[in-house]
Amino acid sequence: MQNITVPVFDSLCSTFQLQAARTWSLVKNNHNTPVHLREDGITALNLQELYQFNSNRFLVFDFTAKKENAITGADWEWWFIQQNSFFGTVVQAKVLSRNLIYSINQSDTNGYPQIQRLLNYAIHYQVTPLYCFYNYWIPGTQSPNWFCHSFGNRSELWGCTLADALNTLLLHQRKRHSVKDLLPISVPWHCVACCPGIYSDELQGIATRACGFAQALRQRLFEVPEERDFRENILDLPEINTKRELPPRIRSLINALQNGDGITRELINDLWNETPPDYVVLQGDITTVLEQ
Repeated sequence: MQNITVPVFDSLCSTFQLQAARTWSLVKNNHNTPVHLREDGITALNLQELYQFNSNRFLVFDFTAKKENAITGADWEWWFIQQNSFFGTVVQAKVLSRNLIYSINQSDTNGYPQIQRLLNYAIHYQVTPLYCFYNYWIPGTQSPNWFCHSFGNRSELWGCTLADALNTLLLHQRKRHSVKDLLPISVPWHCVACCPGIYSDELQGIATRACGFAQALRQRLFEVPEERDFRENILDLPEINTKRELPPRIRSLINALQNGDGITRELINDLWNETPPDYVVLQGDITTVLEQ
């Protein structure tokens, strides 16, 4: 693997950038070798590295070895934590294929559309649905807009991008699954960890910033003129806003960790029924919830 350098800004910010760059390299290998890493493998590597270098601000609960079947609600449920404020999302990952298509139209083993299961999860658990795209393209063949004023536009920082799942669905309904279709609604994922003043008052904290980031993602579709007729096509999704408390299922996970009870299959099934995510991720002021 090639040596990768990233700007030094903040340890968590830098790790997000580093993992984007490594993902860029991994997906390039997918395109150029007979050995392919799937979404679950890349997700595991990324979360492992984010935890390893930022364990005081990035906590991961891994359910993958404890689930009873292959049907999941999502790849990970992601909570951003600050004092007295929390913002929750649910994320489905997709890796860009060699022909520059994302498998948005994939169905699970029961034939149920994966994108609909993601949206149902978001509605049921009242969290904001996102897609995380793992990317590589030959530099110069795509021209995504770069809005970051803190870092220069480098191709490898597009290795991991985030997009609003509702916007992704609206494009999916027109069978638009290519990188050219989805780049206009995507943003490099380091934006959720870097540049605190972009999406909110920088003094308000990571949950407020992540909420503002998600609101900005939802609005990106409306910047694409030919898609504006989708304005009225809004599902019964929760509003994008912060909460004053963590939901009981997340609090129960934290309690089990603190009490040394372990995260058992029975606990996961009790909290999530039949569709748990592969991982639950807590990011931000972890001590705020561990000390309660």
